[in-house]
Amino acid sequence: GQQQHPQLTNSHSSTNKANYEKVVVELQNRFKEYKEKTKKDKKDMVDRLTKAKRDIDEEKRLRIEVQEHMEEAKQNSDKIIKSLADEYDKQKQKETQLVNELKKKEAKQKKYKDAASDLKKKIKAQKEEHAIKIQELENEIIPQWQEKLKKEKERYDLLQAKLTQSHQQTQAQLAQSHQQSQAQYAELQRLRQSLNHQSAENAKTQNILSQLQHKNETILNQARTAHNDWEKINQSKEERIKSLEKENNALRQQNNVLRSNNSLPQVTIPSSNNSSSINTPRPPSPVKMPSTPSYLKFNELELEELKMC
Repeated sequence: GQQQHPQLTNSHSSTNKANYEKVVVELQNRFKEYKEKTKKDKKDMVDRLTKAKRDIDEEKRLRIEVQEHMEEAKQNSDKIIKSLADEYDKQKQKETQLVNELKKKEAKQKKYKDAASDLKKKIKAQKEEHAIKIQELENEIIPQWQEKLKKEKERYDLLQAKLTQSHQQTQAQLAQSHQQSQAQYAELQRLRQSLNHQSAENAKTQNILSQLQHKNETILNQARTAHNDWEKINQSKEERIKSLEKENNALRQQNNVLRSNNSLPQVTIPSSNNSSSINTPRPPSPVKMPSTPSYLKFNELELEELKMC
């Protein structure tokens, strides 16, 4: 039995060695596979990490762009909101102004309506008063004025007749003075002709011709003086006529006052003979016929009398 035991031990050790080698080979194979697998996993992990990094960078870029876009949109929205708020405030102010203007217009309209109502009442009262005054004028005042106008027309006709008579007398005097002036002018012409004839006929009569020329100049100066005197007389007559017109107006006013008091005394109207009898010297008749005096023109006087009527 002792001889068989070493053999068993050797066989057992050889078996163990084979098994050990087999296990080592297996372990090496497994380690190699594990190493390859680990390498592959590591490569896969690196690829996944690289891809994940790229994805993260892309996501970060997108988020940054989105954030920038959001900030820009927020700024734009803030600007729009601010502009809308300003526009709203402006519209609110306009609305307030329009409301105030509308209230003012309503107040003015109410005031105008009240004023129109008062004006209508006043117009109605004035119409009634006007109707009463028209009735009073038609019944009382107009007949009185018609009667006064009739009396004034009669007085005016009398005054015009007197003025016409004065005008005729003055025309006769002017015609007489014109005839005298024409006679003197003819005499002067005859003297001139005779003087011219004598100067052409005889040179010795030069001294006489000079004297006659001197006389002629004296006569012309007298004629000018006479004409100036006529103008002074005309002016004095115009002043007298104006004073008479003033007296006539005063008498007319006095007559109006007396008529208003129902007392009508006899009023004496100065005649044209008194106006023509002014104490002025009669000058010699002028050579040149003076112009017609202005007091002989009755158009303005007639207009004044018609206005007074």
